[in-house]
Order: sequence, then C-alpha cells, then structure tokens
Amino acid sequence: MEEKQRVLVCGASGFLGRNILGRLQKRENLDVRGAYFTKLLEFAKAPNMSFCNFLNEEMCLEQTQGVDVLVQCAAETAGSGRKKDWPRFACDNIRMNQNLIETAVANGVKHFIFLSCSVMYPVNLDMPVQEEWVDESKIHEGYFVGAKAKLIVEDLMKIHARIGDTHFTSVRHSNIYGPYDKFDLKNSHVMAATIQKTMESRDGQLHMRGGMNTIRDLLYVSDFVNFIEDSVVFGPRGKFNVFNVGSGQGISIGELAEKVVKVSGKNLKVVFEKEKDLRPASIVLDTKKARNITGWRPVVSLEQGIEQTIEWWKETYEHKS
Repeated sequence: MEEKQRVLVCGASGFLGRNILGRLQKRENLDVRGAYFTKLLEFAKAPNMSFCNFLNEEMCLEQTQGVDVLVQCAAETAGSGRKKDWPRFACDNIRMNQNLIETAVANGVKHFIFLSCSVMYPVNLDMPVQEEWVDESKIHEGYFVGAKAKLIVEDLMKIHARIGDTHFTSVRHSNIYGPYDKFDLKNSHVMAATIQKTMESRDGQLHMRGGMNTIRDLLYVSDFVNFIEDSVVFGPRGKFNVFNVGSGQGISIGELAEKVVKVSGKNLKVVFEKEKDLRPASIVLDTKKARNITGWRPVVSLEQGIEQTIEWWKETYEHKS
C-alpha cells in the first residue's frame, strides 16, 4: 500500500483553513491534520487538531515534524474597521511565516504552500493583472502594509528555494467568499459584509460604504480550495512558483450590492454612503498561468456562490439576528 502524504494545514480554524482542511480530510490518500491559534472549543476537542502559537519557533518546529506538505493559512487579519492594527499584524505575520518556513525546511517538508493575496498589484488598470506585474511604487496606499508583508514572505521563500530542498508555491488569490467567512462588520470584507447587512436590514435599505464603482474579483471558496487540493495532490510546479487564483472577472460594488439583494429575495433599496478621501482600488486577476499549467479554472458562478453563501448564513446565523 502506498504511504499517505502527511499534510499540515496551519490556521485551520480560520475561513480558508477550515474549508481547505475539510476538503483534504475527505481524501483517503492523505493523512491530514490541522494547527490552529484561535482557542475555539470545537477545535480543541476535534481529532487531528492541535493548538500552536505560530509566533513561537519551538512550537512551529514541533508542528512541522514528519510533514510532507504544509498549507500555510495562518494570519492575523483585520478589516477596514481596524486600520490601526495593520502594522502590528503585518509584523506578526512576517514573524510567524518566517518561523514556519525555517522549521519546515529544517524538518524536510517537501512542499510549502503559502496563501498570499493580490494587494501587491497596481490598481485601477483596464485589464486583469499578471503575476509579473508587481511594482511597489504602484501599490495602493491602503494596501501597502499588507502587500509589503506578503512580498517579504515571498522573498524568504525564494531564498530557501534556492538553497534547500523544499519547494514553495505562493497563491495570490482574489476576494474569496463563502461558508465560514467572517460575518461581522468590524473584520469582514466586501462580500461577507454585504450579505450580513442585507440579511439583517430592518429599514428597507442596504447601507453600503465606499465607492460603488470600485471593482472586485470575487471567487467562491470551493473553487479556491480546488486549486489548493490540486497543488497538494499533484505537487509543486518548480522550486518556487507564484499563481494568481481568482475569477478573472470584475464586478463593481454597486452591481454586487444589487445582485446580493436580488438573490436574497429581499426588497431593499441600496444606499451608498461615501467615505472621505476615498481612493478607488480595483484589482482583477489574470489567471491564465494557473489555467495553462495546472488546468484549474473556476466553476461556480457568482449567483450560485451568493446563493450558497446566503443559505449557509441562514443555517448558521439567522436565529441570532
């Protein structure tokens, strides 16, 4: 019998980590466990799960022992309501990723998959952005802190890829949404916040903040997990590689708000409240590289994704609203 690949999902209690862990654990050819920092009772008692402070190098060294593939989802995150925390979170994220990279290399992990993002790209272009189009001078000022942290981590991966045996994959994803997302207005991103406000509206209006013409590239979480699953099962594509993973299609925040209202079945008027000194930041990803090299492509339409997310929200939150 072929030996199972041993997979560790770091940040397994978060939005993306929970979805990735759940999918990978269904595969009989993988031995999957998760490491989490958030002390939730459901994870403390779950099998094949363990607590890890990723800022502690010794704990990371212990977690990465005997691992073939590491999927790194762990991160300190904050929505637009917590901008003052961004610098501290960025520094913590660099430290935890450095710990995991160095201990993974020390323990002979074969493939390190890092969940990056797309905030390092130039904004407001009239075409989808490719992986090579990173220019620090053109990063949106509201994204610079997070973008710089991600790029520093990618540089650490490049260094270790050149001098060690571990292979690295960086996944620059677009705006992911779906079950287990953060549905609270302090920390949530645009899709989760829009669904939350739509479902909890009591005045016949959907109150939106920001610019209605700002464009987002929205990808349903199962499509994203498809790419991660493929990367785990079929292995790395080179010592270090970067892939854009998104829908490749843009939708304005105004159009998104109307679409969420329509799918929800509610009779709401969309009202935009403009923010002062708002600089639009629209990014759509070119995903040809992922499609050509791995065969991956998204299969869930935006309407289907919104419908499935709303149904999950109802099952999870409706009785609390």
